[in-house]
Amino acid sequence: GKNSGNSEPDYWFNTSSSPPMNAWNFNGLWKTSPADYPTHNSPAVYETAPILVTTDTTPNYTFASGVAGAITYGGSCSSATATAVAGSNTVTFSTLSVGAYTDCTISVGGTTLNVSGFDVISGFAGGAGSSGDPYQISTCAQLQYMRSSLGSYYVLNGDIDCDVAPYNTGAGFEPVGTSSTRFTGGFNGGDFTIDGLFIFRPLTNYVGLFGYVDGTDVQSIHNVALSNANITGYSYTGPLVGYDIDTAITDVSVIETSSVSGQNQCGGLVGGVDSTTVSRSSSSSSVSGYDSPGGLIGVLTSAYVYNSYATGAVSGSSTTNFDSPGGLVGVMNSAYVYNSYATGAVSAPITDYAYVGGLVGYMSYSEIDYSYATGAITGPAGRKGGLFGNRNGGTGVTVGSYWDVYTSGQTGCYYGGASAGCTGVNSGNSTPTYFLANSTNPPFDSWDFVTPVWYTTIDSYPVLIQPNPIVQFTVISSSGAESVSSVNVEISMDSLAAVDVTVDYEVTGGTATGGGTDYTLASGIANVTAGSLTTNISLAVVGDGVVEGDETVIITISNPVNGILGGDSQFTYTIENDDTLPSISLLSPLDDASGVLADSTLSVTFDRTIVAGTGHITVYDSGDTPFESFDVTTDISGSGTDTVTFTPSSVLVPTAGYYVLIDATAFDDIYGNGFVGIADSGTWNFTVEDKRDQTVAFAALDAATFNDAPFALTATASSGLTVTYASSDETVATVAGSTVTVVGAGTTTVTASQSGNVLYNAAP
Repeated sequence: GKNSGNSEPDYWFNTSSSPPMNAWNFNGLWKTSPADYPTHNSPAVYETAPILVTTDTTPNYTFASGVAGAITYGGSCSSATATAVAGSNTVTFSTLSVGAYTDCTISVGGTTLNVSGFDVISGFAGGAGSSGDPYQISTCAQLQYMRSSLGSYYVLNGDIDCDVAPYNTGAGFEPVGTSSTRFTGGFNGGDFTIDGLFIFRPLTNYVGLFGYVDGTDVQSIHNVALSNANITGYSYTGPLVGYDIDTAITDVSVIETSSVSGQNQCGGLVGGVDSTTVSRSSSSSSVSGYDSPGGLIGVLTSAYVYNSYATGAVSGSSTTNFDSPGGLVGVMNSAYVYNSYATGAVSAPITDYAYVGGLVGYMSYSEIDYSYATGAITGPAGRKGGLFGNRNGGTGVTVGSYWDVYTSGQTGCYYGGASAGCTGVNSGNSTPTYFLANSTNPPFDSWDFVTPVWYTTIDSYPVLIQPNPIVQFTVISSSGAESVSSVNVEISMDSLAAVDVTVDYEVTGGTATGGGTDYTLASGIANVTAGSLTTNISLAVVGDGVVEGDETVIITISNPVNGILGGDSQFTYTIENDDTLPSISLLSPLDDASGVLADSTLSVTFDRTIVAGTGHITVYDSGDTPFESFDVTTDISGSGTDTVTFTPSSVLVPTAGYYVLIDATAFDDIYGNGFVGIADSGTWNFTVEDKRDQTVAFAALDAATFNDAPFALTATASSGLTVTYASSDETVATVAGSTVTVVGAGTTTVTASQSGNVLYNAAP
């Protein structure tokens, strides 16, 4: 009931997604009303036969129209048929290319019908459909195309992505096989995974990848995983099969965040199983249903389940029928379960119409051997049990089976608290790890941990050993700096193996150079030891110091032993260059310096050791006239160090501006990386100081007598330049160079001066 107490007055208004409208046809038949209940389109134009997938490039399409009238086509589809009749219409689309079509529309009388998305394919990926040469499948479209040949054999040749249009919207994937046209062939998943299978058909019976399969005890469905499946049906619903008669299911798993919901008989793997076996299979899917939901199988009739398990939560919803949710199986009829377990929570409404069991909801003329359950149980008082909910009189038998009293919340094996040959453990949480990392506690002492079928993990429940795990690179690419000396490239498997799994590996491409230049990796064999899921290849990366673009190493694995090579068999590692070109760390004089000494020695300090190449360092004046050029091979010093120096052969002109350019070929580092040079006059420029002042120091002269010997003058210039002298009266004394000769009586003044040069001003 809805809208209790007027709590949801608009529940039915302006919606096509709220139940039950989510199962109605709002594509041409119904339409929403903003403030009212849904109404019919007028005229109604709706699809009666979707195309789904075809190899016909001019496919027929059937729809119904409430009126006759002109047809308008939209999107990628068109047809020569221009008018519709009132009633059923079949049009032939004009030639289409291979591909997916999700935008086609047909309009009649103002009502537009969105044609359900469909694929045009060229056929299967290979094979002939026989048991010896099965059809090969590599896409979800080819998976859907199995409906065209229900008696054939199929094999996957890689992982399949079904989370693609048109299979991930609307009603999604259409089950292969119905109760009237059953799938009677065989299917080998090749140990690959089908991801994102989506089916939303809440009013359809027999819903799953396969809707209804009917074998002859020869056919089987095996070696496949379904991840992230989202399945909704009515009766007999499961991700793998809706209803299975006489077709064995082996080594199948439902993983990741999968979910199943239905009305009756829905399971985390199969809705109903009859007269066959399910082995070495598992499901982590959540399951919800009105009647008989099971974590692995909804209803098991005259059939066997062994070496299998379920971990997803199971919930029943019936309040009027004898709902029987079970952690592994909902209802067993003349069936047999052994060496199996369930750990998911199991629940049902608190009414008198449910039996709830950790492993099985209800069993009749059936047997459970050497199995256990640990999930929390909720449901009507007195109608639930740790292992199974109830049995038909005394027709249900258990041998060597167990349940976790503490985690299940149940003190009894089944309805009424009876034990019926099963044993409760961990009462009061006294042995919380009883079922964990163990192969000897009952019932494990009856399980095969030797061949093995099962494998114990460090901190969890036993898992199934897969006979042929898929081995491939964990990721197909990664990158790292050249300075990282060692990289572990991980190889992983999708399941544990009973024996070592090996693959050959070798470098098969890339732009990097091996042999110790950019990396080191010899061909070899990678080994994943039994009971492990991963191993590593060690790639040694060499920092070569050379500035270059990023380089790649492509590693390929092949020739698996005891495993199957997955699709991700090639790994690309990108070595990211982190080397740099030589650069300047210090200039002398500094850029934009002023007052630079005119007789300076110039120097360049680099960030590393450099060696001279070829070319020049050239000093220019501010008028762009070369002042002096220095050959780096002969005129500079410091090659082989981090600093080079050079001294102009003539002094720089005071107050003049200069800049320095360096050829791009002038210097390399020790790895051959070239300094880019200085080509811009604004990079290293400076201004020379003004002319320097100088002084002359000249001590007073003593009196001299005529005919005394000549004597020397000792004046000095602060610049160190030569001083010149002059006598004011040469009749008294004469000066020649720095020597004074007295030639007569009288007084004379001897002066000392320095005339200056390019560096110094004159000093009187």
